[in-house]
Amino acid sequence: MAANPCYVAYHNFWTIEQARAEAIAKFDLHEIKRVTEHNRNLVIYWARKRLARGISESPNLYIAAGAEPYTVPAAPVQDDGIEENRNELVPLRTCRDILFMHRMTVECMMKIKNEYPMPASPF
Repeated sequence: MAANPCYVAYHNFWTIEQARAEAIAKFDLHEIKRVTEHNRNLVIYWARKRLARGISESPNLYIAAGAEPYTVPAAPVQDDGIEENRNELVPLRTCRDILFMHRMTVECMMKIKNEYPMPASPF
């Protein structure tokens, strides 16, 4: 259900185009932050799982050349079966990208329409 335009007041008396542009910009900023944070947290989780798995498999670590080995306590690391599934990474799709693709599609369709006009309908 759309809002009645006579009851809508735009911020700072913007035009509808300005309001749409601001909404797209805000959405894109939020989406970039959301997707980046999700993907970063997922990659950090995978890195921690690799480190934990590596430490549990070889508990004697050498900090530097010639240093005394550091032995990790023999507490078993639970392997919850999580694997690095790169399909879990979320692709970043902004409104700007989507609108650009729509515009390119419309331009291509207009070229096709001009190069190959539709025959007149017999009806």
